[in-house]
Amino acid sequence: MTDHIDNALLRHEETLVSVRDLARPIRMGDEEPRNKYHREIKPGVWVDVYDVLAAWAVDNPALQHLIKKALQPGERGHKTREQDLADIVASAKRAQELEQ
Repeated sequence: MTDHIDNALLRHEETLVSVRDLARPIRMGDEEPRNKYHREIKPGVWVDVYDVLAAWAVDNPALQHLIKKALQPGERGHKTREQDLADIVASAKRAQELEQ
């Protein structure tokens, strides 16, 4: 995990949450997402893509962009599936450039 406090993950009441969410923690048994970006990964455990990126310590911004698009290609309301898939390929190429 990264050393940045905003990306740090803590175990809080048996639920993995990011530090930025501790002001209003997601507790076991919550039945609805806090916003449209949260997904229930286990009963009562809600995360967003930024929690996932932090948990896997994805620090390459092009990879972060790729992952966000790959989770919902064509379903985010901005672009078609084909456009998002093309953006995913472009992000992968950019990620390689940034790693060199």
